[in-house]
Amino acid sequence: MKFVHGFSRSLSCEVVVCDEPPDKGQSLVQSVEWIGQPKRKHLPEYLRFCHVVNSHLADLWQMSILQLLHTSPTNWEAWKYRPGQAPKRIDDINFNPEGA
Repeated sequence: MKFVHGFSRSLSCEVVVCDEPPDKGQSLVQSVEWIGQPKRKHLPEYLRFCHVVNSHLADLWQMSILQLLHTSPTNWEAWKYRPGQAPKRIDDINFNPEGA
């Protein structure tokens, strides 16, 4: 399945996911392609797009989905999507190998 979100006339994001629920432990995202150059200001709208896609898939497949969303060069947010429920942020992960 393909989901496309237009941020402006010069910027869009195309996400391709599995047609069927992935095997346990496998990623549902097959590819993410940006047309144009995203900027930091686009992050909130991109996160909303991810929430819409993942919520739709949780409802369609009637299963919970855990997704890590990259929010900065060293930070990730862990989100859980359940059928019929709002997305829930369950963790923040900071990965900074240079500061380790």
